[in-house]
Amino acid sequence: LTNSSRLLLPMAFSAIVAIGVANLLSPSAFEAAAAMKRLPVLHQPRSMFDGWRPVWEVVDQNFPVVPRIWDQDHDAVRTWIEDTLLKQYPPPTHFPVVLGALSDPNPAPVIGSVLRSDLLEMLSQDKFPKQLEWEHIWGASTIPSSTAVVDARFRLECRPSEDLYVTAGGCFVGVVTFAGLLKDQEQDGAKPFAC
Repeated sequence: LTNSSRLLLPMAFSAIVAIGVANLLSPSAFEAAAAMKRLPVLHQPRSMFDGWRPVWEVVDQNFPVVPRIWDQDHDAVRTWIEDTLLKQYPPPTHFPVVLGALSDPNPAPVIGSVLRSDLLEMLSQDKFPKQLEWEHIWGASTIPSSTAVVDARFRLECRPSEDLYVTAGGCFVGVVTFAGLLKDQEQDGAKPFAC
C-alpha cells in the first residue's frame, strides 16, 4: 500500500479530513463519560475558531464591585452593602475590590477581592472604617478582555470555584465564571448537562 508513492499524499489528506469530520461529529471519551454521569462539563472546541473568541463576549458586566474607599456616611454604606452586594443570587463568595470611592461611578483598576464573610463581619460592627483595610483584601485573578475564551476555559477548569476578573486598560470590566461559560455553551447549541 505504501509502495506506491503517488497514493501517499491522497491517503494522508483523506486521513486528516476523516479525523476532522470525526471530531466535529463525536464527543471525546471524557465528554461521553461526563454525559453519562450528567456532570456539568465545558466541551472541547470542535473547530479551530470555536474557542478563539475574545472573552469579552461572555463576560458578566453586571457583577457588583466593592470600592476600597467608602466616602459616605455609615448608614449609606450599610444600605449599599446590604442592597447591592448581599442580595445577589446565587450569592458570590467574594467580590472584586477596585481602587476608587463609593461615589465614583467610573471604572477603576482591580486591586484584589474581598470575602462575603468579611463584609458580613463589617456589617455586625457599630462603625464602618472609611476604607477597606488591606487585611481584608485577597488576591484576584485578572485577565485582559482580549484573552481567548479557550484560555479562560482552561483556567476555570483548573479552579471552577474561582472567578476571573476581566480588565480593559487595567480597569474592571466584568467577571467570567465557570457557570457563565456553561451558560454560553448552552446558548451556542451544545447539549446542556445538569447535575
